[in-house]
Amino acid sequence: MKLSFKKTAQGQHVMISSQLANLQATCRAGLLKQITSLCFLLRLGLVIRSHSEDEGNLSQLLKLRTKDSDTIQAWLNEEKHVSHNIVKELINIMGQEVLGCILNSVKSPNPSWYAIIADEATDVSKNEQFNILIR
Repeated sequence: MKLSFKKTAQGQHVMISSQLANLQATCRAGLLKQITSLCFLLRLGLVIRSHSEDEGNLSQLLKLRTKDSDTIQAWLNEEKHVSHNIVKELINIMGQEVLGCILNSVKSPNPSWYAIIADEATDVSKNEQFNILIR
């Protein structure tokens, strides 16, 4: 009897492990689709969200991509992944990556030509805004 119990426990362990691996693969694929959709919208300079959650460009693009992939549908069913905080964090990570690439090219031993443009402006509410452009 002990042998059959061990085989059952081992079979359950294998089943749980395979379910976990499938879940991780689904989440990884869904996150990749979300990141590529976000990159597309940011590259074009389009608005990510609108007044209602379902009418935003990111939500609409992901819904369109569900026709190509079932993994996106499973990803969208868990609404926590496309929440405002998660999307904002992904945008910040992408921005830091772009800034890091620019700084690495400027700091390289043989840098190409570059220019820095700085501009400061004060708006009506007396808030100062300082912009730096590296070209």
